[in-house]
Amino acid sequence: MAVLRIPVLSAVAYAPTMLFVPIEMAGVNIAVHVCFMLLSLGLLGLSPVIFLPTLVAGHFMMMVLHSRDPHLVALGRARASWPQSSKNLAGVAGGVKFVP
Repeated sequence: MAVLRIPVLSAVAYAPTMLFVPIEMAGVNIAVHVCFMLLSLGLLGLSPVIFLPTLVAGHFMMMVLHSRDPHLVALGRARASWPQSSKNLAGVAGGVKFVP
């Protein structure tokens, strides 16, 4: 892949990664596995070491997904965005009125 020389384009084109996975995806993977580790330790009395191979396997799967589509996180953000509420609303006796 060619390296972009313009800093703005390279910042947009190359998302920040942690071990070849976007930071958001890696953070969610770690958070979910830490929750499972704590639940297994507290409720079942199991050693949390059991979940380390699944953590590594999940990270490897995300590496494969990220190599196929490097902008997967950006697509997820765009799909999950909700329209912002209008700031031009004024309270009236019968409800809310749009004021341009």
